[in-house]
Amino acid sequence: MNPTNNQTRAVLWDMDGTLIDSMPYHVEAWTEVLEPLGYHFAPEQLLKTFGLRNEEIVRDHLKLDRPQAELQRLIEEKEERYRRLVSERGLTLLPGARHWLDDLKAADWPQALVSSAPRLNMAAVLQGTQLGDFMDTIVCAEDVERGKPYPDPFLLAAERLSIRPCPSPMVLPPTSQQPPRRTRYSPLAGPVGSVCFSLG
Repeated sequence: MNPTNNQTRAVLWDMDGTLIDSMPYHVEAWTEVLEPLGYHFAPEQLLKTFGLRNEEIVRDHLKLDRPQAELQRLIEEKEERYRRLVSERGLTLLPGARHWLDDLKAADWPQALVSSAPRLNMAAVLQGTQLGDFMDTIVCAEDVERGKPYPDPFLLAAERLSIRPCPSPMVLPPTSQQPPRRTRYSPLAGPVGSVCFSLG
């Protein structure tokens, strides 16, 4: 795993579905908030929102017909409920994740956590999993103007680690809707040779 040719390399980790699985908490939180308003969504519908920002979820996927101010209130309420679930029930790392984290740290590979999650959600997850012990930098929703599937969060992580955007591996979940593609991930895809792989 040691870097070769004196070129600094790093691993850019996605969080949900790769290192942890908090999707059940997201589904439960959305359900608690939306069902009293008459909105009913199957878990499969919410799974399609994996890795997206809340604004995109309510606008493009759930298509909630509500004033913007109310949508923002619902988003904040949902995230509060999500953090409560994380605090009350806890989170564990997915199988194999700790092995990779330990080995990469032992081999002096810089690691970054790159997520579309809001900063408060990241703080709740970090507190319950000790993921912060392995990361040299953390990128969350508030850090970039455009979230995934645009490359901006990964490019920011690479910049903070003082590395070129390639060929740093990006570790994405098996069901990720945002694998590197030339159309949106051109700085990280194609001939520059970035690697996308999954623990699953």
